[in-house]
Amino acid sequence: MKIYCEPRDNISKPIVSGEVVINESTLAIRHCAFFTENSLGTDTVRNAKWKSPVSNHLHEISFDFQNDGRLNYVKYNASFEFMRNGSVQKIKVTAFLFVYDQLSKANRLHEAQLKSNDLRMIKKKRYKPKFWNHNPIVKRSPLQEEIIGQFEKDGAFGTMFEKQ
Repeated sequence: MKIYCEPRDNISKPIVSGEVVINESTLAIRHCAFFTENSLGTDTVRNAKWKSPVSNHLHEISFDFQNDGRLNYVKYNASFEFMRNGSVQKIKVTAFLFVYDQLSKANRLHEAQLKSNDLRMIKKKRYKPKFWNHNPIVKRSPLQEEIIGQFEKDGAFGTMFEKQ
């Protein structure tokens, strides 16, 4: 069963509309989504040199649940427009959080362990710029070369694990 929620005309902002999907036999919430065309506090876009008012806001957040009531995913979409150098710039952002069920036996995956042999092998390997210059997977543009060169100069490539 799907239930729609619309705001009353006399309610001031922020106003949300939405829908809730309910399992009729168990009355469990299966899905809910909410929409608003309000700024939610973001009225301007700015950087060090300019700022611009924001218009045409649209925010959507939805939650999806499994049959047993556990959260399956959360999805957030936002879009808005602003003026930059005399033209309208449109921005769209999407965020998606999928909740992996660690209790499920279906995939038979094991948790990552920091003391595994694989981790020791990975830690022994180092980033080698000379190797990747001679064996590129994808040919880089001059801008990409410049950015990667700066990362290499700053020592940004390495391990994602803390040094012990």
